[in-house]
Amino acid sequence: MSEVTNPMRPMLGTLMGTRHLADDIKLLQIELNGGTFEYQPGQFAFVSAFGVGEAPFGLASTVERTTALEFAVSRVGTVTSALHALEQGAAVGVRGPLGNAFPLADMRGKNIIVLGGGIGGAPLRPVIHSILDNRTEFGRLTIL
Repeated sequence: MSEVTNPMRPMLGTLMGTRHLADDIKLLQIELNGGTFEYQPGQFAFVSAFGVGEAPFGLASTVERTTALEFAVSRVGTVTSALHALEQGAAVGVRGPLGNAFPLADMRGKNIIVLGGGIGGAPLRPVIHSILDNRTEFGRLTIL
């Protein structure tokens, strides 16, 4: 495995924007400063607040919809509080992608039910976007 494709090696990124989703939940939009980051719906990455630590977050974006990596971050501790306090343009670290992806290829032609709530809906967002972006390949989509 080369250093460029090693998911355990942190990459430097820039916080390009944030969006308030709910009380104490922000969507962080991060652009990587070089390097490749190929991921699929269902995978996650560690995001670092330099000098504080890192924490894992499910990816809430798809490569088809944005070049930014998006993460929904709930402020619950030291690292997430530090990430919430960052200003646009701040440097962050990103390590990944890690974990298994959803088996979207196996779901083609089938009716799909997506069930999630609260912050648990964020990692389901890429699944929903992927199905909507390839609507003719799937049966009925129900989101609960």
